[in-house]
Amino acid sequence: DHTHKELYDKLCRSVSPEAAEQVCALLTEQGYINDEACAEKLAQYYVKTKQFGARRALYELVRRGIDKETAREAIESVETDPVDQICAIIYKKYTHLLDGDYKNRSKLTAALVRRGYSFDDVHAAIDQYAQWEEEHEE
Repeated sequence: DHTHKELYDKLCRSVSPEAAEQVCALLTEQGYINDEACAEKLAQYYVKTKQFGARRALYELVRRGIDKETAREAIESVETDPVDQICAIIYKKYTHLLDGDYKNRSKLTAALVRRGYSFDDVHAAIDQYAQWEEEHEE
């Protein structure tokens, strides 16, 4: 699947912009290009598979040519708990940064914020993960 913008940009490499727009308009009219359906698939991919936060997923969808409102709706339709998702990421990739050192926690927070999660969700997840880890050490 391609968004209208992606297909237009790809066609502009080999044909005139006017011809590319005509082709994209025709394909959209016939239902071969559907930015809403593409946005839903991409939102599922970025949030569930890539485990991006809402901000990063929104950025990726807009970068691919989907308008902001459609992208927001698509991301909101994906049901996830960001704190649980962050805990899973920490468990899978970042447990070595939870040794209590401030510098390592800062690195962990920065990495998770770059993935598109809010500071509040990141701090809540770190606290929740630390509590879970303490319970399972006993």
